Amino acid sequence: MNISKTNTDALNAIITVQIAEADYRPSVEKALENMRKNATVPGFRKGMVPAGMIKKQYGVAATVEEVNKLVQTELDNYIRKENLAIFGQPLPVAQQEIDWANATDLSFDFEIGIIPEVKIDLAAAKKVTKYTIKVSDDYINDHISSLTKRFGKISDVEKVEKISDVVVKIEAKGEGDELYQPGAYKQGIVVVADIKNAKNFVGKKVGDVVVAQPKDFKSTTRLSQFIGKSADECESFTDELHLTIEKISNVEPHALDQELFDKIYGEGVVTTEEEFRGKIVGEAESAFATETDSQVMNDTVDFLIENTKFDLPLDFLKRWLMATAEKPMSEEEAAREIEQSEKGLRYQLIETQILADNNVRIEYNDIAERAKSLIRMQMAQYGQMEMSDEDLAPIVERILKNKEEVSRMQSMIIREKMLEIFKEQITYKQKEVTLDEFVKAIAKRK
Repeated sequence: MNISKTNTDALNAIITVQIAEADYRPSVEKALENMRKNATVPGFRKGMVPAGMIKKQYGVAATVEEVNKLVQTELDNYIRKENLAIFGQPLPVAQQEIDWANATDLSFDFEIGIIPEVKIDLAAAKKVTKYTIKVSDDYINDHISSLTKRFGKISDVEKVEKISDVVVKIEAKGEGDELYQPGAYKQGIVVVADIKNAKNFVGKKVGDVVVAQPKDFKSTTRLSQFIGKSADECESFTDELHLTIEKISNVEPHALDQELFDKIYGEGVVTTEEEFRGKIVGEAESAFATETDSQVMNDTVDFLIENTKFDLPLDFLKRWLMATAEKPMSEEEAAREIEQSEKGLRYQLIETQILADNNVRIEYNDIAERAKSLIRMQMAQYGQMEMSDEDLAPIVERILKNKEEVSRMQSMIIREKMLEIFKEQITYKQKEVTLDEFVKAIAKRK
């Protein structure tokens, strides 16, 4: 037996597996003997069927099966031994039809697509901007106002006043004058005092329709929260809103006192307005940090994909996709599929290289611990604050049997590890902005 590799270029090669009859004949004979022992043929006792009859009937099939098994095993062993980094699986190269009944020495060629060497220059990503969202006094005051109203005394009224909150059915007028639901929410609450054209609402009753414009809302963020559309999408949303009034209520805000502090944060946790405002600032900073971390992660990924240059064996990948697709696929369909997935494939290789360069490996225990953490968070929402590892063990075991869940948690951990590496090794440009400025900056790059 002999196995060799011939490079056709830097990204493609042919592996040739040559086997002599002596390499596979013993396995064929053993397979035929097992068939003879178990064959049931009229006129013969079990196990006493003549070997010649079995060979005549099953010899070719046994030869094909044993040769294929041997070739696949040796091919896999060769790739592993030579530590070849390849895409997918080797593709058999078409060859002349084999006369299996008279086969002796055989040779098989397999095409492979080689994963290229990827060199990462993380320092170059210093061109990426990392934003910090400042917690403005307006934001804090708006949030406090929202909390005092949430815990305030609500009374229904017949007509809309400037201090009213109005529950409305949300619709928008499309290009053909048809009404449609513009975002995720069918219903929303209009805080009349926050609307620029509040006069359009004042005096209206349940059942009345108020026509509003997206620009009537105090900010893009407010519009996003109202209709359930991303802030980025709201930047370019201009359709007229038709809001059918379903309920009108006035709220007497709760006093900014100890009772309110206790309701929100628990008894005695906050005792002064200064501490209360500090809590709000801390919560906002944490939430904003999540948003800016996501932004810098995405922008860094885009930068690396754009600026890390390496070639891919795209023709091989197209043929491999066609060969392994569940349904028949044309060359045009395969080419389109590869084009659509190329960006993701490039980042996968970049990500793998960065993790390797930094000796980061995701172990089974990492995923198990993440599963425990997620379960604890979920159970806490239902008031079950403490769960022992013993109680968690059967739940974790069940989750880790779900491949999709394991993959999801692994991706979550990898993203966090990548963000840590980026923050440690990249000196980003820093820019402090308001929340609305941040939203607009992100929208411009879409």
